[in-house]
Amino acid sequence: MESEYYTCKFCQTQFIPKRRKVQKYCSHTCRSKDFHHKNIIKPVKYKKEDLRGGLEVNQSKTKVEQMSGPGIGNAFAGNLLADGAKAIGKKVFGNPNNEPATKSDIQEIKNLFYTRYFLIHNMDRRFDGCLPYFDMATSKLVYFKDPNYINPNDFTR
Repeated sequence: MESEYYTCKFCQTQFIPKRRKVQKYCSHTCRSKDFHHKNIIKPVKYKKEDLRGGLEVNQSKTKVEQMSGPGIGNAFAGNLLADGAKAIGKKVFGNPNNEPATKSDIQEIKNLFYTRYFLIHNMDRRFDGCLPYFDMATSKLVYFKDPNYINPNDFTR
């Protein structure tokens, strides 16, 4: 075993080597970090100093892949396959009662409300302020709460 101190190539700390051969790094962490800095993080290339005294960074452009016919075809086929699988999955496994409401669903409910229930103008409100409506589907009288109604009995003097 070595008895003298070595300097870590990455973090510059002094350490006593734990192996027989000369170690370059104090730990596996420093070894892997040095590898990543060398290979994954590209070193920055500098140009001459400009007139203001700062450094100009020469950044190389990243390579952009070219468009190709087969690539477009593969992307189109993948999208079709994904959309088809999604539609089949909804039909086979989906529960239509468990889906969120869409704008068209809400519009259908509004249209149903305006064509099914008609306000009865010649009847008074119920004791709790609900308005009377005639239900065309069941031919019965129904009451719906009026959100704009303020009960005068609720105020205390």
